[in-house]
Amino acid sequence: MKILFVVDSLSDLCGANVNIVRTLTRQIKNRGYEISVLSKSDCKRSVSERIAKEFDHMYLLKSDDVEFFPAFKLVVDEKSSRLKQSIWMIKHPGIFFKGIDIVFFGARFTKREFTREISQICKQNDIDAIIGVSAPYYIAEAVSQTDIGAVKAVYQLDPYTNNYTLPRFTKAWRRRTERRTIKNLDVLFLPDFVKEDMIGQKISETSSKILEVNLPGIIAKEIGRKVIEQKKVSLDKNIVCLFAGKFYKNIRNPRYLLELFCCLPQNYSLHIVGCGCEKIIDSYREKLKKRLIHHGYVGKSEADRYAKNADILINVDNSIRNQMPSKVLDYISQGKRIVNICKDKDCLSAKLLENYSNGINVYEEKRSIEDNANCIDEFVKQDAKQITSKEVLKMYWKYTDQYVAETIAASLEKLVNSTKIKI
Repeated sequence: MKILFVVDSLSDLCGANVNIVRTLTRQIKNRGYEISVLSKSDCKRSVSERIAKEFDHMYLLKSDDVEFFPAFKLVVDEKSSRLKQSIWMIKHPGIFFKGIDIVFFGARFTKREFTREISQICKQNDIDAIIGVSAPYYIAEAVSQTDIGAVKAVYQLDPYTNNYTLPRFTKAWRRRTERRTIKNLDVLFLPDFVKEDMIGQKISETSSKILEVNLPGIIAKEIGRKVIEQKKVSLDKNIVCLFAGKFYKNIRNPRYLLELFCCLPQNYSLHIVGCGCEKIIDSYREKLKKRLIHHGYVGKSEADRYAKNADILINVDNSIRNQMPSKVLDYISQGKRIVNICKDKDCLSAKLLENYSNGINVYEEKRSIEDNANCIDEFVKQDAKQITSKEVLKMYWKYTDQYVAETIAASLEKLVNSTKIKI
């Protein structure tokens, strides 16, 4: 069987979407499938050769590669001034116009570009099934609008209609868009929390197209062949704590985490790998001084290296109930101690960590910040419990790459075979 993945970007800096495509590709290729991938070629976030080699074929949309005045080099990041970022956008008209298209025209031209390329690839390579990995949601729309004989599937990581990061006044429009998209798909793969939200919002008239699959954050082969060793924390030395991910002002704010570290003993240091809410983080530099280290955006391999050297891994859950940071599954697979900061007991990651013996859920609304800091300190002082890889696989089997890939592959095989019979 020939499968085409469609994703917005293949950069190593782009987080969950790219990791899921790569994770599923490694597993599905073991079944003898031919895997291709279509993505944007972004002059700011290039595709590494290492990632490109993981696929049988890779196709890139080049519209974002256009650059004016290439001799005039200008590098921007999250901390760059608005003027500098504006100049950079003018230098890169493809990205500039794509931004306008997404903000003001509902990604109409971007969807059309993806749909046209998907159709061409499928016709030239006799593709059996397409899997669009969303967000952004225009990937799902582009796949659904493709008029070909291949099976059309979408793996949707976050809610779209009921997404709190998107403007409230466009919710009715998003609901119509999502209903239309689902109607044109053959199957929709959803994590359990997105499925519950979608049913609650009455977005899909039928559940026959929806298949529940969780995030494949635990790599079964890797964890199965290693012994999870617990590194003893030296309480009289620097205790390295790591948060890896992205902060958002309204749904995953770093302020409570930073306040906790102001109350923790001086030998606790906080390393932040990722971006978002830079102004809030910078406002605590005077209080925390050298105990606060902000590394910014890094690739997955470098983030994994930081996690390997950390004593404590920190997750900050979302303040909303229909989205969960995928990073918590990466943490679990390492068997290390996890401090999980939540608003209350109903947060998704708290339920996931209930049976994880080396984790602690810290609830903002349950105790004072000083009491929560003391709880974390007491948790760190205790000897870590030994966890075997078999225990992790048994508790979280449905979150492994092997289980998720087998579930998706079995569904696609059934749909492809039924399509061929009809033909």
